[in-house]
Amino acid sequence: MRSLRNCWKRSRFLADNHKFSEMQINKRFYIFLLIAFISLAGWLVTFDNLLLSLWLINGLMLASAYGIAKFSLEGVEVKRIAHIKKLEVGKIFDERIEISNQSRFRKLWLQIEDQSKILSEIHSRTFTNLGAGWVRMHQALAVVNKRGFYPLGPTRLVSGDPFGIFTTSKMIPPANQLTVYPHMERIPLLKLLPGEEIGGQNLILPTTRTTPQAAGVREYLPGDPLNRIHWPITVKKDKLMVKDFDEDTQSCVWLFLDAQKGLYPHQSDEIPPAVDWNLLPLKKKAAYRLPKDGFEYAVSIAASIADFYLRSNLAVGFAVHGQNLNILPAEKGQRQLHKILDNLASLEDEGDMPVQVLIERQLRNISRGSALVIITTRDQTAMNLSVRMAHRRGLSALVIQIDSNSFSAEPEISQRDESKRVNVKNLIRIAYGDDIPAKLSQI
Repeated sequence: MRSLRNCWKRSRFLADNHKFSEMQINKRFYIFLLIAFISLAGWLVTFDNLLLSLWLINGLMLASAYGIAKFSLEGVEVKRIAHIKKLEVGKIFDERIEISNQSRFRKLWLQIEDQSKILSEIHSRTFTNLGAGWVRMHQALAVVNKRGFYPLGPTRLVSGDPFGIFTTSKMIPPANQLTVYPHMERIPLLKLLPGEEIGGQNLILPTTRTTPQAAGVREYLPGDPLNRIHWPITVKKDKLMVKDFDEDTQSCVWLFLDAQKGLYPHQSDEIPPAVDWNLLPLKKKAAYRLPKDGFEYAVSIAASIADFYLRSNLAVGFAVHGQNLNILPAEKGQRQLHKILDNLASLEDEGDMPVQVLIERQLRNISRGSALVIITTRDQTAMNLSVRMAHRRGLSALVIQIDSNSFSAEPEISQRDESKRVNVKNLIRIAYGDDIPAKLSQI
């Protein structure tokens, strides 16, 4: 019974493959057809056996070419194997394409055309002489240069007859997706000016929820959850004892990223989403450097700061208005980091809401004693009102300003402007080429 079921599945798979295959007639078909027509007409006039032989040979070639092309993709299976579906921009993506011939006939040639936006030029190649039951593999190492979401496909499989008269193709939809996160720097230290200490005060109020604030133990009361029983003390006291918790009001850190359209400088040179790692020169295989793009600097800084605070076991919230309004409530842990990185992966500076308005609307939802980190290109004057409003509510605020002039001006002019600047409390300026961890650790 199992063998019959497997045979049925195999026949269904082959039927589906054949069903979705498309055959294309090439220009050579019309040349062969014209030769056959001329030879047939000449034979009808002259009754020359040579013309009849030429007509028969053309007819046999067309018939055999059609038969070979029609079944050229029967039993051919393509798998794209990628063990890592999420990685940081600048890292190496390793994917393997496996093509197998499950039919009983040899395949003369098979062409794989990767139509994904990230690996199209790296994966497209031709395999020849694929015997029955054979498996061929191709491994690609690509350095990803752009953050975003990239479907790994579709993949177009092409084959045909050896004369080039007919071409058969089949489109394989993408089964997986590659998520490219923004670049993250490892920040050793980041301090906000102490308005109120991050962490706040704990309310001495009992709660039925399980929180990190364990207040002690008490005797079991009817209705207490059984999972709060403290078994070691229960055994020692010879009566049921349960753990008691206080309400957790720990403050958090909120990241506000300014994504209003027209603020950030962008480079004019188009960067390919990925390049073949094997074709890169040695000097290009060094550590990743951010492109000359102000918004990429802002996104990378936001990801780095979120990673720093979440590694410090602090709750982090995130708010941005790019293509849409995205607000993530403050939470702890790696799950929150992945949520923020998913939002940053496809974020573009196409918003129509100034960051000041976004901060004003969100302040009422932020607990007292929390800290705000604002990433923008706006100067101190434009952000003064938002910072003062945060201070009135008992919040600390840090503004990280992306220096737009450093991305477009000459180096001499940028250095001259930098020398005239005065260090401002609660403000960090980031210019093109700066060491971001060192700059963020200067306060």
